[in-house]
Amino acid sequence: MDRCHGKTKSGERCKRTAAEGEEFCSIHADQAGASAGATHAPGDPEETGVLDTIFVLAAAGVIITVGLVLRRTFRLL
Repeated sequence: MDRCHGKTKSGERCKRTAAEGEEFCSIHADQAGASAGATHAPGDPEETGVLDTIFVLAAAGVIITVGLVLRRTFRLL
């Protein structure tokens, strides 16, 4: 049995043993999925692209709504 590859809250390597055929103990099993899918560092454009797109679309929606309200308001005057 190998030692767990997980990191503790303080950043040190876990001292527990992992189950046979596993890299992480039961406490750090959630880190297994994070390390397997971690192809990009946090903050990379690939990580933030979706949130940026949502923000831009929301901002565009607000601008269009304000424009339509102003157009209707000035048409009534």
